[in-house]
Amino acid sequence: AWAYLSDAVFDPGHPLLYVADFFGRRILRLNLDTGFLEGDFGIPGVPSALDLSPDGSRLFVTATSEGEFKGMILELDSATGEISNRYRFAGEASDVVATGARSAAVSADFSVVAIDFGTVPTGVHSVPLSQVAALATSGDRTVVIAGDTGGNISRLTRDPATGALNLDSRTTGVSGDPYQHRPFLVPEGSRFILGDGRLYDSSFGSGDGIQPLRTLDPGGIQDAVFDLPERRAVFLSTGAGIRQLHAVTF
Repeated sequence: AWAYLSDAVFDPGHPLLYVADFFGRRILRLNLDTGFLEGDFGIPGVPSALDLSPDGSRLFVTATSEGEFKGMILELDSATGEISNRYRFAGEASDVVATGARSAAVSADFSVVAIDFGTVPTGVHSVPLSQVAALATSGDRTVVIAGDTGGNISRLTRDPATGALNLDSRTTGVSGDPYQHRPFLVPEGSRFILGDGRLYDSSFGSGDGIQPLRTLDPGGIQDAVFDLPERRAVFLSTGAGIRQLHAVTF
């Protein structure tokens, strides 16, 4: 058993679930077919978020440790848990999404930082934000949506040649707190769901007044997964203090 799980991610190609154990400072790999724990990977810090590379071979984990450099991103072999690379930040690293086989976008140091472990030295490109952000990425990993604690939603695109993230658009005026109401980007990238329970168009322009396309659940959403062939989202609703699973078409 564990006391607190900070994040989890499914392997789309295998019946595996990776879970970040906050207090245990480890990543657990569960086989969903057998129900057995297949991996227990200790890490040098408290994990805050994790994501899996598109091919499933790498885990990217943000973690916090004591010392001058508090935050870090770790690259792990998803089969063995071996840490192959790490990059440290001056402040905490709060969220991560994979953008390629060896690359990820990280919310750290009031920026969205593009990290590429496939280059020597490690490629690092930052887009400054005024606040800490929660991140989501499209199925082809070319678009990143960032919702920050200042009430802003930003859309960034990844340059395939350099790996850098470019800020395309930023808007304010979203109801609630986009960091607490974190974004979930529909895999084909044209729309995203916020934790406020509303569906938005991801082609928004800069400025104020982004309007929802529709409300999926007025109570709010804690997590979401997508079934694109059926144009369906399954999400965990947090309305009225009761957690319930819902499925909606969009």
